[in-house]
Parts: sequence; C-alpha cells; structure tokens
Amino acid sequence: MQPALNPAAGHRLDWHAVDRAPPPVRRYLHMALQDCSAPIATARFTQRGRLRASLTSARWMPFDAQQMVRPLDNAFTWIADVRAFGPLRLHVVDRLQGGHGSGEARVWGMRVAASTPCHEMDSGALHRFLAEAVWYPTVLIPSAQLTWTGLGETRATATLTTATAAVDLEFRFDGADQVASIHAPARWGRFGGRFEQHGWEGHFGRYEWIDGVRVPRRGDVGWTIGPAWQCVWDGEVVTADYEWGGA
Repeated sequence: MQPALNPAAGHRLDWHAVDRAPPPVRRYLHMALQDCSAPIATARFTQRGRLRASLTSARWMPFDAQQMVRPLDNAFTWIADVRAFGPLRLHVVDRLQGGHGSGEARVWGMRVAASTPCHEMDSGALHRFLAEAVWYPTVLIPSAQLTWTGLGETRATATLTTATAAVDLEFRFDGADQVASIHAPARWGRFGGRFEQHGWEGHFGRYEWIDGVRVPRRGDVGWTIGPAWQCVWDGEVVTADYEWGGA
C-alpha cells in the first residue's frame, strides 16, 4: 500500500457521497480506496490473455494489450496485439472518447474491420467503461452522473448517465466486500454483422493492492444467448499505474 495522498483542496474524494451509497457499495469503496484521498485522473494498464472473435468461433487468440483510461472524462483507449494464427497479427483499437464508442482492426496496416460511432456503440462502450471501473474505482463513488440502487446486502445496480447514453449494471459483491461479478441483462453488441442486445456478464478475482488501490488481477467477460453464459475474453492485468487529481 502507498501512504494516503494529500491533494489540493477541491481534489479530494467525496467520502460523504461514499457513505450515502447502498451498504455493499459503501463497504467496497471504503475497502478498495482506504489509502486514497484523491480521484484517479489517469489509469494505465498492460494486459495479456486470450479472446475470440465471436460466440461461434472455437479459436481462442492470445493477446497483449495496453489501456489508458481517463476516469473523470469517461474515456478509454484499448490497443491490443492479437495473435490470430501463424504470423498473422491483428492490431485492435477500441475507444470511448467524447461520449462516443468506436473500434477498428488492422492487419499489416490495412483496416479489415471498423465500427463507427452510433447509439449502440456509445452505449456498449459506456457499459464496458462502467464494468472495468473495478480497476479505477473512484468512478463508482456516487455523483451527478453515477447513482446506485441497492438490491440487498450483496448486490447493487449502478446507473451511469452521460450526454450520449445511459447504462445500468448490476455489481455483485463477495464476503470480502470485493466486486465478484457484474451483470447486464441487455448490452448492445455486434452479432452476425448487426447490433443486438443480449445478457452480458463478467467475473473478477485475485484482488491485490496496486499503487494504493485494491483491484483484481484477473477477469473474464461473455454473453448469454439462450440458457448458457459463454466467455469471449479472459485476461489479467500485468501492470497498473495511476495518476491522481481532479478538476
């Protein structure tokens, strides 16, 4: 753990807002942020793992990725080197910037797939940003944009509202007050070349203290179409680095 920071006035965490959150959220935030006193301004990660292009694909492709997140702006950029097969590499970039989601894939510098901003992309990217807030949990403090609805002692739903989209995501907490999983009954995604809404769920584990924040090292995410959940991404955070402050 690192010593508590001493940010300038106006850049401090709002612990009064934390204490207004539903009980499992309040316990989680006090636990995860106990050595922090400023909001996370920038988070940078390196990741490795495996993914597959669709639910119908049996091919799992290893990847290495870098991600930069600006939590105060609801923004991220994820850049991955995906080893498709043999010497073939996919260069994949997913973004949420200015409220708009986008993505593209290139092979040897040539674009082979792209998704331009639209409501479905904006909503799907915002869902991802909210789910991944377990790695920059100051985003989960109640605010004008982020509200919580309690669902008992181990569950609560977060609602994140921006100028372009609003999403709901259920957080499920374990006995150690950590986020064990997230669930959305309907998230936008591309299936067979078109946008559809389906159930979406992710799981987290191997929590550790990194730079004064308690975050998971491992995670997975997948879709539920029909009776079964199917994983499409499984990875780990190799390194994490945070910059602190706020406007």
